[in-house]
Amino acid sequence: MYESPITLLEKQISMDIEKTIEGEIWKATKEIGVVVDRQELIRALEYDRDQYYKGYQDATEKYKDKWISLKDKIQELRETVLITTFNLVTIGWRNSEDYEKLQFSIIDPVNNRVTKADPYDYHITHWMPLPKPYKGE
Repeated sequence: MYESPITLLEKQISMDIEKTIEGEIWKATKEIGVVVDRQELIRALEYDRDQYYKGYQDATEKYKDKWISLKDKIQELRETVLITTFNLVTIGWRNSEDYEKLQFSIIDPVNNRVTKADPYDYHITHWMPLPKPYKGE
């Protein structure tokens, strides 16, 4: 099956990031004195990653008709929405009024920080309003 060079590169970068994160987590556990088997730690990280991916797939299926293409409509300025980027879902908002040079701020799911994101560089193609908060019964 053909995969574009961009897709192959994204996969390689993703694998490199995963290995780096696993190594950094391992170093951090040793530095703070947590005793854990390295393979057990990696299995736990892989399980977490699999659970995240399953949740992403479930949400994608459940809400697939609710995603809005940036080509069709752009959210209001500073409206907090769900955004897809690199096959991940994160929270973000549009922070530029210039429709020709769209700029977003997103919560970077890899680095856990707010990042300015150009739609082209971050592969932002779709967004969705946030769901209503749970009100209880």
